[in-house]
Amino acid sequence: MGQARANASDLKLKVEHIESARARYILQVLDRNPEWKWDVAECLRSIIRDSRALELFMHVGVSNQQAFLGEFMERLFLRVLPQTPHDRDLVSVFSETFRFEIDAVWIRQLDPAVFQGWLDLFYFSNGSEILPWNTLVQDVKVALFLLDQSV
Repeated sequence: MGQARANASDLKLKVEHIESARARYILQVLDRNPEWKWDVAECLRSIIRDSRALELFMHVGVSNQQAFLGEFMERLFLRVLPQTPHDRDLVSVFSETFRFEIDAVWIRQLDPAVFQGWLDLFYFSNGSEILPWNTLVQDVKVALFLLDQSV
């Protein structure tokens, strides 16, 4: 009976870290295929370059000052009515990519080396010129300015 419990707890541990294993595996595949790695790096850079993070930085932790009824109606409309894609807004990209609370948990549990490997993808170069892509710093500066003005 003790052996079955040990195996069950081992299985639970493996399930909790399956996303981390997948992330590590993808990095290994990309390391073996430099052309694919370049394409993925370009794709990641284009997401940051072509989208704005201003809304993301301005609204994190800031209440939207809506009453209960206003918030309820907004959520109802978001559920019922079709929405136009906001693919230029990093808030939309994040909310579509990470839909569940458990996503924050597995990202938090990522092995630091795997997380660093994903960050390093943004800077990967195959010798070709990398166009300026990091607009996050500028968006943070603008968001801080606007937040300062609103207080």
